[in-house]
Amino acid sequence: MSEYMITKSSIINRCNKDGKLHLLFTERERPCSEAYLKELYDNDGNKCSRYFIDISSIEEADELGDKYDVDVLITRNLDFDGIISLVLYDEEIKQN
Repeated sequence: MSEYMITKSSIINRCNKDGKLHLLFTERERPCSEAYLKELYDNDGNKCSRYFIDISSIEEADELGDKYDVDVLITRNLDFDGIISLVLYDEEIKQN
């Protein structure tokens, strides 16, 4: 079993559009029922909270996508060294 940060593209868009730094996530940012909140530090040393999920295979990530009727993107998170993120792609990510 491996631990991955998880979010939804709609959450990314909402956080990016207001220009604020979003360090502490709440229940409002929970991307799925399987996700749990965890505290950690970003690359700049800020204390943050983000949602994580434990999965053991690509097939499980695919099943998660089927359950929520979305594609699942797997990517590195540039704000957190060494962390791989899953993004439940529920809307197009807006580029700044």
